[in-house]
Amino acid sequence: MVIYKEEILDAKFAEDQKQKPRGFIEKGELYLSVRGLGRKGTGSYYTPDEIVVFLVRRGLEANLRTREQFFLADMNLLRASKTKEPELKKKCTEDLLGLKIVDPAMGSGHFLVAAVNEVTGWIINLLKENPDAPLLTEIEEYRKEIVELRARSWKSR
Repeated sequence: MVIYKEEILDAKFAEDQKQKPRGFIEKGELYLSVRGLGRKGTGSYYTPDEIVVFLVRRGLEANLRTREQFFLADMNLLRASKTKEPELKKKCTEDLLGLKIVDPAMGSGHFLVAAVNEVTGWIINLLKENPDAPLLTEIEEYRKEIVELRARSWKSR
């Protein structure tokens, strides 16, 4: 439980405590208690959204910056290439989608969802800036295929 300026910052922790802290806490002092939290026994913890987003952004920042440099360099090579080599197109897409993220203590998946959101936003921004990226062509081909499959399924009803 954290008490600051005579207020409990997170009242949920107060419900978990078996015994309230004893003693007087001066106004403006910070008090931390590591005893009596019922969540500790069950291993259930919750990280606030703002902290999750901050940690995910900071954790991915360097990797995304590096991948972006590779992507832009590969896009420049692709643009300069007269033959538009399939392997180079594949590499451009891999620069964007090849990132692997693991959260071994996954829990509710809060960090992984934030990571997917962060990576998705990063990819969307790069695709807006590079409308000739091979990934956009692939997405459009899949979109057309889905529309055709949906139309065929409606006709068969």
